[in-house]
Amino acid sequence: LKFGFDNLHLHRVHTRVAVENIASITVLQRVGFAKEGVYRQSLRINDRYIDEYVMSLLSLEYEKNRSIL
Repeated sequence: LKFGFDNLHLHRVHTRVAVENIASITVLQRVGFAKEGVYRQSLRINDRYIDEYVMSLLSLEYEKNRSIL
């Protein structure tokens, strides 16, 4: 995140994470990522379809939370 926002001057960073991956979702939220939406049944794992959250962090939010990153 530091490299992306500070060196590449990105405005927004986004990711997709399986809704069942609670640990990753918790970490992403802790550093300021927000849920934007859901890709329904977008992952196929062990013959099951799983939803994914789309999560993002804007440069302004990064600056606000910079001390914890």
